[in-house]
Amino acid sequence: MFLVFCQPYEDEESSQPPESISTLLSSRGMTDQVTQLKALKGILIDATAEPIMLSYPFLSSITGNFSREIGRGGFGIVYQGDLGTRKVAVKKLSIIPERFSDTLFVEEIKCLIKAKHNNVVRFLGYCADTQGELILFNGMHVLSELPQRLLCFEYFPNGNLGKYLEDKSHKDEWKIRHQMIREFVMV
Repeated sequence: MFLVFCQPYEDEESSQPPESISTLLSSRGMTDQVTQLKALKGILIDATAEPIMLSYPFLSSITGNFSREIGRGGFGIVYQGDLGTRKVAVKKLSIIPERFSDTLFVEEIKCLIKAKHNNVVRFLGYCADTQGELILFNGMHVLSELPQRLLCFEYFPNGNLGKYLEDKSHKDEWKIRHQMIREFVMV
């Protein structure tokens, strides 16, 4: 989970959501990238919008084919996605089938949907895709399934809460730290 300590900023675009997000999602089935881009921008504007399913090609496109790495963790690499005037953080999970099942992925999504707090970045969407890859196995070409699991979050340039707390210049701000802990416990 990504945690940040910062205030949201106003978008340069209109602060009004575009036509209904649900209309966008249902009318076109989220198959083309333009529709997904509009829907994702709409979610960033509308704080009450629910996270959506995003395609692997779309997430690959907005991250420059996963070329803009901004962080790493035990469960994957985080890339910056560009939506024009806004940015998102896309976490590409490292899938080890024995340790990361589809059930666990669904539970993670359900948990992220519930996490709504000023110091927790917004969860915007997810991708659960399986790509077929032709590989050589025992001298034969076989089609192997390569699962792709990604999570998309609102991006804030200030870094995450862990980095903030580790920063030595903030070590004496115990009142702020105590207030943050209290807020997290109350969620």
